[in-house]
Amino acid sequence: MNSLHRCCSDLLLLLVWLMPLLAGCGGQREGPSEAVKGLPAGDRITIRAGGVPVRVRISQTPREKEQGLMFTEQLPADEGMLFIFEYEHRPAFWMKNTPIDLDVAFIDRLGCIVEIRHMQALDEETIHRPRHPALYALEVNAGWFHEHGITVGDEVEF
Repeated sequence: MNSLHRCCSDLLLLLVWLMPLLAGCGGQREGPSEAVKGLPAGDRITIRAGGVPVRVRISQTPREKEQGLMFTEQLPADEGMLFIFEYEHRPAFWMKNTPIDLDVAFIDRLGCIVEIRHMQALDEETIHRPRHPALYALEVNAGWFHEHGITVGDEVEF
């Protein structure tokens, strides 16, 4: 009985120690929202998605969000746009007046990518909405996430 108790105690201690490592993006930490909220419109900052740096233009006002990357004919390889929402929800994106293919990563309040979607240039019929709530969305050139090995569950550092 004593060895069984010790075995269970050791196992419990190991699980408690491993929890932060196993949790990944789901771990308890402050969300990144305060790090990027309040920046002047159009400011560019460098963030890291899955450890890969990407320079982004901040979009947080309703007008900036509505405009997004419309009319953008070329986006440099490691640049994109970061949309910041007031609260977690399931935002809708479409490609009206956007002549380049894009990918969008939806990111939760903890900075974890919850979904990645491909968006076809000038497609005004398809609405891209994540299955899970997001506080941020990161738009980049189509294929950027795949090229860098970034997948759902990876962390975005602001």
